Amino acid sequence: MKLDEWKTITEIVGIAVTVIGALIGGIFAGYQYLEKEKADRVKESLSFVERFHKPPTYDSWQRITNAWLKYEARMDALLDDPKLRTDQWVSFVRTVVKNEKLTSDVLAVIDFFGVLQICVRSDICDAATAKAFFGSEARTFFRLHYSVIDAKRKSRADPTFAKDLEEFAKFFP
Repeated sequence: MKLDEWKTITEIVGIAVTVIGALIGGIFAGYQYLEKEKADRVKESLSFVERFHKPPTYDSWQRITNAWLKYEARMDALLDDPKLRTDQWVSFVRTVVKNEKLTSDVLAVIDFFGVLQICVRSDICDAATAKAFFGSEARTFFRLHYSVIDAKRKSRADPTFAKDLEEFAKFFP
């Protein structure tokens, strides 16, 4: 083989190696970028865990929890009654919220879960992380306080009130 042929072959091989290296490097950079994006979403989700465990959200959550613990026996009795009517349950929930002065706490928790859902929907927060930390709490909270939410929707003539919480709660069955 002549020197010119070797030169041509080495140039072609050099170009091929450069192109392959650039492709592999690009794929690796893309992978690194996606992993960093996921890590950032998880980190943002974890910031909600921190926020949840600080005032005012934590204080509201604790007041709601403590209030419902006082009514646990009554709630269990109602739920065990096969003749329980929807209007009886609605009246019970609304009475507890009113008597325990929980309305502002319920609204604060609705806002917290609503903002979390916006974060998840916008792909700023990681859905799996949000579900792991808040899925069952949001679902239970929504179901328990649905009659209060429904009343607010009607009194405000705003059917979208607490829709982000509802979406978050339904997203995590």
